[in-house]
Amino acid sequence: MTKKLTRKDALLRLISDIGGEGTRTEINAKIPRYWKLSDKEREIKKGTGKPLYWHHVASICQALKDRNYYLENPSRSVWRITKAGENHLRSVELHDAEEVEITEEKFTAQETSLSIERDLQAFLCKDPGQIESGLKLFQNGKEFDTEVGRIDILAIDRKNDLLVIELKAGKARDDALGQLLGYMSFISHNLAKGKNVRGYIIANDFGDRLRYAVRSLRNVRLKAYRVSFSFEDVD
Repeated sequence: MTKKLTRKDALLRLISDIGGEGTRTEINAKIPRYWKLSDKEREIKKGTGKPLYWHHVASICQALKDRNYYLENPSRSVWRITKAGENHLRSVELHDAEEVEITEEKFTAQETSLSIERDLQAFLCKDPGQIESGLKLFQNGKEFDTEVGRIDILAIDRKNDLLVIELKAGKARDDALGQLLGYMSFISHNLAKGKNVRGYIIANDFGDRLRYAVRSLRNVRLKAYRVSFSFEDVD
């Protein structure tokens, strides 16, 4: 039975066809050849001057990196297919763009999730001590580039040890742990120079398998963020 091509698959196929990696501009320019754009997707988004599908593509790329590990971004604005992505593509048959469909609701959820994660990152980077007393950013610790991906926050604690922080909007699942451990191992082998390396996953909630997995790891902890609102009258 032929697997139906999703827009994630179409995006991977596009990047594969242009040599396995491409800039956001290159990818967005070719997207209309790989899936049928709706009138809504072609609308120009206020404040950015870009069509809505540009933001959809950015959300899908981020999901393919953070959840599926099919993409990586070795340098800013560049997306590259990983070995896992290549293996996935072999199981997918290319369809005509007319056959590829996805609902607007999925796009909206992806955009919202990405926005929350970025806002949380910016908030914590202004004052890392909110996470743990004495914590500071390590060098340019926001979106710290490594050979295995970009770390959301890399910090240094009061003992001069390193802390790798993975942020997830909403509920974090067990795949977040594999991502965090990969970053921690890279830092330990390439940057720590004898320092201890710890890891935090910060999310609004956590899957049961993730909770149990972390219990057996002495250097990884889960931290939940909470959002609160206040209201005032406006004259």
